[in-house]
Amino acid sequence: MLRPALIPAAGKQFVVADWSALRLGATLLSGGGEDVLDVFRSGQDIYVREASLIFKTDEVTPDMRQIGKVAILSSATAAVWARSLRWPQLRRPPARGRC
Repeated sequence: MLRPALIPAAGKQFVVADWSALRLGATLLSGGGEDVLDVFRSGQDIYVREASLIFKTDEVTPDMRQIGKVAILSSATAAVWARSLRWPQLRRPPARGRC
């Protein structure tokens, strides 16, 4: 644990940030995901929300939250990656006349 060993200079303070939440927010902003952004805007914990949906419970443990976190980060990253490749929409081939 390095954080307790760090002591700021007199009159200064350290700021701690949750970079994983920042990474998810940036990923979603670059690739859509308005429903998830609404959860951020409301102040909810997106990982707890996802875990509660996965496990169908309102009682989310720290281990369940971690699974929710992996699910959110992996799906958001995959969605942005797919958009960056500009994958075409799957469409049926045009109907042809009778043979």
